[in-house]
Amino acid sequence: MPVARVRTIQYQTGHDDEIVSLYENEIIPAAAEQPGLIQYLLLNDPSTGKVLSITIWENEDVVPPGDPPHYVVGLDSTARLGELRDPAAGIPPQEVFEVGVDLLTERDPRVD
Repeated sequence: MPVARVRTIQYQTGHDDEIVSLYENEIIPAAAEQPGLIQYLLLNDPSTGKVLSITIWENEDVVPPGDPPHYVVGLDSTARLGELRDPAAGIPPQEVFEVGVDLLTERDPRVD
């Protein structure tokens, strides 16, 4: 059964472009190479610095453990994300959920 790994991460406000760029250009492409990954979704609230990272995996056995994810490319992106994280927020817990309902449409929302 597919599972979702969910992390809520608090970053320092004002760095949303940099955070999204790191995910878009380094972390998500590296994640795409991981066996068992079905989908990666990053939700960002620039006004609060809060990011919700959701990955969907084939099953719980293939979910990479730990923080940061083992598929982060190189120490530079890992170190940079650590610098951007709000130090008062601490290390975000990893939660894993069974995917109860999944609906994907053929429409790509980025095209609209």
